[in-house]
Amino acid sequence: MTAYTPPQAGESLTECGEPSAVCTGDLNYTAAGDITLPSLVFQGSATDSTSEVTVSGAIMLPSLVFAGSVLVGNLDTQKLASDFDFLIAGQVSDPVLSPAAMASLFAGLYVLYSEKGTVPGADLAAGGDPNALDAAFLADNSAVTPERMSDAISSYWATLDTPGIPAHGGTSVVSVEVNINRAQLTSAIRGVITTVPALPEGTLNLHQAIQTVLKSTPWTIVEVVSGSQQSFTEFIN
Repeated sequence: MTAYTPPQAGESLTECGEPSAVCTGDLNYTAAGDITLPSLVFQGSATDSTSEVTVSGAIMLPSLVFAGSVLVGNLDTQKLASDFDFLIAGQVSDPVLSPAAMASLFAGLYVLYSEKGTVPGADLAAGGDPNALDAAFLADNSAVTPERMSDAISSYWATLDTPGIPAHGGTSVVSVEVNINRAQLTSAIRGVITTVPALPEGTLNLHQAIQTVLKSTPWTIVEVVSGSQQSFTEFIN
């Protein structure tokens, strides 16, 4: 393998073009473009000041052997729940926001969570339509039902349809599509409803239930391969 020398802190890494690279140092960077690492054996750590790799493009890791620690675009329900619970606690102690304002803040947090996901061939970092989420997170108990939440979340994920980098040998991605089973999602949400006023785990159970359904939902990626369109099935991480 060819050793790859990581950039110095503050430098911008836009491409790691080695088809097979051994990275033996610590990466400290913000990537402004797309990174393709077909086969990476990494023996250090990849972090920035916030303990994660910040990427505005896409990262493809078809074959990854990692001996250190790295966070590269995985859905994180722990952080999502922590952020939700922080907002709720503030509103309980000093209620100053309307249900609509709370819904907007919740939607913004969920968008950030969704953009950390990875689906080969899709560009989730491009984001979806946050307006679709407001109905899911209205902070007025009389306005939210499992069905309404399921419909809003399913509608939001359907807007994450930006084609990314071909990941199946194609030259371009034609389309990205995901359709969550709304009945299944509604059932999952209903399953975590409780009459207990305050649970130690806060909203974590809710987000984990939603993510379980999401991770079992197939995504359809259509790529142009050898001049013709081919369909591939992927799942989110």
